[in-house]
Amino acid sequence: MDLGSFGWRNYKGTFMHIDKRMNIVIAHTRADKSQLFVHSTPISTEIFDKYWEPISEAVSAIFKGEQGIVTGPRIAHKMLRKMAQKLGMWDTPDGVERGLLPEIRRLTHLLVPGKSGWEMTAFESARTSGMLSAREADQIEGRVCFFICCWEILLDEDQPELLDRAAQLWRVQLVSSNCSEYLSSLQTSSAAESSGAMAAA
Repeated sequence: MDLGSFGWRNYKGTFMHIDKRMNIVIAHTRADKSQLFVHSTPISTEIFDKYWEPISEAVSAIFKGEQGIVTGPRIAHKMLRKMAQKLGMWDTPDGVERGLLPEIRRLTHLLVPGKSGWEMTAFESARTSGMLSAREADQIEGRVCFFICCWEILLDEDQPELLDRAAQLWRVQLVSSNCSEYLSSLQTSSAAESSGAMAAA
């Protein structure tokens, strides 16, 4: 599958669109070389206001070193847990484990190829049902947490440069489309590819 047909490029500034309606789309290649996309919506202001302290501590810890954008998307959810535990905000009734992480998972969906085209499934369902391996779920959750947390913490003027660099490395696209709209765009692109292949044949 050609990722370029879905707006993915390998050089700076071509697929990053920064605005307040942004949603995250992650291209993920599975062990069998098949492709899926992860679509995640940012947390609400209310949720951020409740968990800003562990979020800010996690982002700060990630960027203390010069390799933040290299390692951050792999370990962001683990750093969030570590900082929440440090603050005593992890396993309390409304802590990060039972509040923030479930909310991030709720706002995250997978777009996977099915028998009749691209299909949508909830990340939490895929994570708990075994549709995703434990390693896949861990990798996806790290990337989603990194971009969600950084988006909430970074100043507007710092967002484009830093997130652009990280997005190129980790195959992340920021879009204004909600999950259903992005699914429709995949269906349209797939149909166009199929039509082109048939015409060429």
